[in-house]
Amino acid sequence: MGNSSEDPRPLVMIVDDEPDLLRLIEICLKAQPIQVEAFHEGKVLLERLARAPNPQLIILDVMMPVLSGYEVCRALRALPGCDSIPVVFLTAKTQARDYVLGLESGGNYYIEKPFDVEKIGQKVLGFLAAGKGE
Repeated sequence: MGNSSEDPRPLVMIVDDEPDLLRLIEICLKAQPIQVEAFHEGKVLLERLARAPNPQLIILDVMMPVLSGYEVCRALRALPGCDSIPVVFLTAKTQARDYVLGLESGGNYYIEKPFDVEKIGQKVLGFLAAGKGE
């Protein structure tokens, strides 16, 4: 279900250490019928999820300082209530081994950088719809 009983829109959480890119994605997603929570590092996301694991989708940048997106994904999969939340990796790393590492870390989807700003909201809506069928 959604983030709260007052707001039926799905909640998407985004983590990216680049403030401008984080803000751009947030703006693009808010143009859709989506609630958005943005985080500048994985540790803050994990702390938030430990309190209330309620997003319908998480978008993680792969290359971040301190904890990589892969490390954050593995950690969130161990949190109660977070094992089935779809995770989208946002990355410029597009080698086959990078995709395998992402899947092994618990990720479900990829958005490759650079991405089409005008289409990211539609992609996320597609990921949300796919997640409801599971």
